[in-house]
Amino acid sequence: KSWISLLEGAGLNSVKFVKARLLINLFEVAHGFAVEAYFSIANVVRAADALSVFQQQPMPQSMAETDMEEYMLMWCGIAILDRFIAIENGQWSPVTRGRQIPPNIRNCDRFAVLKHPSAALPRAFEASLLLDNMHTNLHQPTPHMAFNVEEVTAIVRTVTSFETVIKQSVPENEELFSTSLALSSTALLLAYENGTKAIGPDKTFTCASAATTLLNAKVDDISDMVAVLDRYDLATKALPLPPFMTFVVYRAAAITMGRLQSGSEAEANSQRLKILRRALRSIAPRWLAGERYTKLLDEDTSPRILKALSNNPSTGPLQ
Repeated sequence: KSWISLLEGAGLNSVKFVKARLLINLFEVAHGFAVEAYFSIANVVRAADALSVFQQQPMPQSMAETDMEEYMLMWCGIAILDRFIAIENGQWSPVTRGRQIPPNIRNCDRFAVLKHPSAALPRAFEASLLLDNMHTNLHQPTPHMAFNVEEVTAIVRTVTSFETVIKQSVPENEELFSTSLALSSTALLLAYENGTKAIGPDKTFTCASAATTLLNAKVDDISDMVAVLDRYDLATKALPLPPFMTFVVYRAAAITMGRLQSGSEAEANSQRLKILRRALRSIAPRWLAGERYTKLLDEDTSPRILKALSNNPSTGPLQ
């Protein structure tokens, strides 16, 4: 970050320079520097804007098509990180919301770049767009409750279909390593958790009951998926575990803890919470955000539950 400041002071900027900023921002997200990441993403967006705002001459017609694609994919990466940071920090909008990303570039088909079948980044970009749509509908609803429910339901169906397609392209037992699935799982957790809190007429209560069932099933799926993490030494083995998966595990653990505190399925939820906490501790040597989320869970967990978990002979000691 010191070198970035020096280069910025010299007035230097380029696509590679913006990518360097983005890499630093990803480091902050992955290792739990939430405040720093929140500031940094705005600086990344401004640096990317500056590539065109302060351009001295039109972009050369001879520039290679691959360079154009790199510029557009750079914006995809910015949007993915920006949208995730917004989700992690609550109700505030991403910096890039309402903008066309990737931007239109002369002689370069933005839709061709996004639909490239072998590119993982465009798929993650699409997942982040669905995640942002969910965030918008949950935190900026219209005055009409029925319309809001229909909108969220439509997004949930789209995300579910998207997950089905992605899972077909991911090798068996490797869903854990998919950035797209991490982002789409986050969107579904947000929707289902919000749905369980609904109050109102009988129809809304029915929706809340359905959301509770879907939420329980999703948490179970996440728990089953990450149960294998304690088999790996992520501190030494370079597994492609996306940092966004850490937040998925944390949210699933927080939801499970809430179910446990309400007295729902005590034994089953104790086992799930133990698996999810172990997963966070397994992730921590690779991504320090796992340690941060574990501490947040500890702060929200009552001493009684911690003691009960640690003394549960069927699950072993709490990690």
